[in-house]
Amino acid sequence: MNEWLGCQQCSLYKQGGSIPSEGPTPADLFILGQSPGSKELETKKPFVGRSGQLLNSILRRVGLDRSHIHIGNAVKCYQPSGKTISVTTSRKCGNLFLRKEIEEVKPKVIICLGTVASRFFQEKILPGSYYFDLNFNTWVIFTHHPARVLISHSLELENEIVQAFEAAKVLLQETYTLEKPDVDTITTLQDLLSMKDQILQLPILAIDCETTGLNFCKDKILTVGLSDGDRCFGILFNDLTKDILKEILESSVPKIFFHGKFDCKFLKKAGIEVQNVVFDPLLAYKVLDPASPYSNLEALSLRYVHTTFEKNKIDYDKLFQRELTPDDYNMLLERGALDAYLTYHVYRHLKPQIDREFKSLYYDLVLPACETVMGMEYQGITIDKSELKQCETWLAAQLKCLKSEINQDSRVQEYLRKVGKTELNLNSPKQISELLYKHLKLSSSTTSTSKETLDQLNIELGQSEPLLNTILKYRNLAKLKLTYCKGIWDALAESDSDRIHPTFNLSGAITGRSSCSRPNLQTIPKIVDYASDIRKVFIAPKGYYLVETDYSQMELRTLAHYSKDSKLVKFYQEDKDVHRMLASLLFKISENQVTEEQRYLTKYLDFGIIYGRGATSIAQQFKLDIEEATRIKQQFLDLIPEAVEWMNRVQEFVLQNGYVKNMFGRKIPIQFDLQDEASVARARRLAVNYPIQGAASDITYLTAV
Repeated sequence: MNEWLGCQQCSLYKQGGSIPSEGPTPADLFILGQSPGSKELETKKPFVGRSGQLLNSILRRVGLDRSHIHIGNAVKCYQPSGKTISVTTSRKCGNLFLRKEIEEVKPKVIICLGTVASRFFQEKILPGSYYFDLNFNTWVIFTHHPARVLISHSLELENEIVQAFEAAKVLLQETYTLEKPDVDTITTLQDLLSMKDQILQLPILAIDCETTGLNFCKDKILTVGLSDGDRCFGILFNDLTKDILKEILESSVPKIFFHGKFDCKFLKKAGIEVQNVVFDPLLAYKVLDPASPYSNLEALSLRYVHTTFEKNKIDYDKLFQRELTPDDYNMLLERGALDAYLTYHVYRHLKPQIDREFKSLYYDLVLPACETVMGMEYQGITIDKSELKQCETWLAAQLKCLKSEINQDSRVQEYLRKVGKTELNLNSPKQISELLYKHLKLSSSTTSTSKETLDQLNIELGQSEPLLNTILKYRNLAKLKLTYCKGIWDALAESDSDRIHPTFNLSGAITGRSSCSRPNLQTIPKIVDYASDIRKVFIAPKGYYLVETDYSQMELRTLAHYSKDSKLVKFYQEDKDVHRMLASLLFKISENQVTEEQRYLTKYLDFGIIYGRGATSIAQQFKLDIEEATRIKQQFLDLIPEAVEWMNRVQEFVLQNGYVKNMFGRKIPIQFDLQDEASVARARRLAVNYPIQGAASDITYLTAV
């Protein structure tokens, strides 16, 4: 041990040399840092500086004793602050010394702090992830280095390090790991017929499909994996076996899928309508841990069932560029069966938590909504290609005219001569910023050219700057053309018909609100110039109509429900225009005397409460001084005291508990640092917004089911 002391194999020894590792050998836990710092070099001990102090705090918080832990560094010599450790150096040091050190320590768990430490294992480094390393017979966990927390002051990063150590503690105590099962491969109709009755008598089936790609319109199923958590079957999918698989999958046997929307669309395309899906571990996991970045079966298998066996690593891109061999099919048969096996065991772990805490939310809302959304994705929506082409051509012509108009502006010409250019690049944030803020000297607290900033600047200027108006119009139309026209053409290229099939993610936001992609149909604007032309490309099949529906003032109604505010509830019960009624109270005039500007201000205040807008935002929006904006906001809040009281309660709750719940029982975590005023202010805003946003989304799901 510590053979590296005095090593001169690379130039780092000239910086001050190396230090020994610390702690017992062997040891169950090995904490692997990056390289010694100046304090470590001075004391000849690892992790004694500021990073070490934070590490000690985390160990105490988790309940781990440092004296029982082996602590060392991937690179043994001191590296001056600000200098980057090369891949060559870290690998050389690892091969010379770290490999032998791990073999001597014989840890059950290694925690890699930072990129340099993680690099030794040559795995994809995702902080918080871990895997079982067969070379060293140990669990390897990747997380951030404490120094990153000290630099960023991020409570979120610190919590991620804590979670990594908590995972290590669980793994150290774990006595059971899931062993690799035997797989029954079924490649003929005769074999499947002989097993059919046994499969149909199983109490539950976890299912996984291996496909030639991700596009259910053009790709196909190759194998189907089945497992009841004990036995595993890998079944070849073809015209001969399809009818028997159809009988199995359409039977009343309860079924489990991981990310079932994907598999069920492929099966539906093949003529199989899966029945009685009772659980999807991915949906369950996103209900239990909505802030987690992980969404794949491998990560959840490691986290919950601690699998130590390896599945065949398949490079799907290369695999399907050639004709499949019998060995390829055997590999896919095993892969599908093992994925079904893991799906079952993750289900077995998650189901008790769901049943205990989120039974109604999951079984009555989330799971049925997923089935509805799967049908939406499969059905898709018809596109009028001629209308799309016409819209694209029209937008291209408009963009060309606007570009010419902008470049012919005398002030733009003057700017171009000054910087030695012949044409303004409208896609260059630098050029737009220089033109607006330096050359035209438009007043702003920032030099940003983001859409939000320029929209706000345009409002502050009273839309009186024609060049800014034209630039904004150009940007809006360019987005319509790029995001929607191109996005729809790309989606049509993936389809086998005139329909596009967007993907809806039911856990697109931490609140449970959905997101949409390929293309994103949830953000097509209604009021931007020519947005209506984009909407014309979506058509109904002959004999049908497209019907658009929307909830009226969903967020404000949700606030009324939570707070039971007497004025809000009364206005809604009487079917009044709430914004107009509140405006009449705010300005002390009759309902009929309220102007559109006054109604708009009140509406802005209504939603400002929900989205945390302050007096400064109100002042900027309506060209008021800050004192007047503060007075108006306070007068408005005085109109709805019960709503304000509810907001205060939920804000205090989140500071005490770190989460909020919506009316359906969905728990939404909110991270913050009590020592950071900005972090606390953000948590207070989200404490009001998240329950409202989450409930509005869940009400929409409820309508869908």
